Amino acid sequence: PSETAASDMTLTFDGRVEAMAHAHLAAQVNGLIVNVLFDDGEQVTAGQDLLVLDARDFELDVAQAEAERQRAGAVLRLAEQEADRIARLSDRGVVSEADRQSVEAARAPILSR
Repeated sequence: PSETAASDMTLTFDGRVEAMAHAHLAAQVNGLIVNVLFDDGEQVTAGQDLLVLDARDFELDVAQAEAERQRAGAVLRLAEQEADRIARLSDRGVVSEADRQSVEAARAPILSR
């Protein structure tokens, strides 16, 4: 009988390798992935940048939100000016108390935004 050293022996098995743990990735903003900063199977650490997103959609969302904020501010200023104008006219008896209350009621939803 011939003797074979343990280090010279090769065994072949059919099988499947599966990761012991999985991580789910989610971005805090929407956008297309333009670059992946890690390789499959690479160990990563908490806080490490993993992806680069196309910022155009996010930048458009920010610009749209800023435009809406400015528009809402303009609407609020106009409502306040109208309420002040009607209050002064009401104090002088030029408009009715009902008109004054109507303007105040119209201003309330604007203030609640």
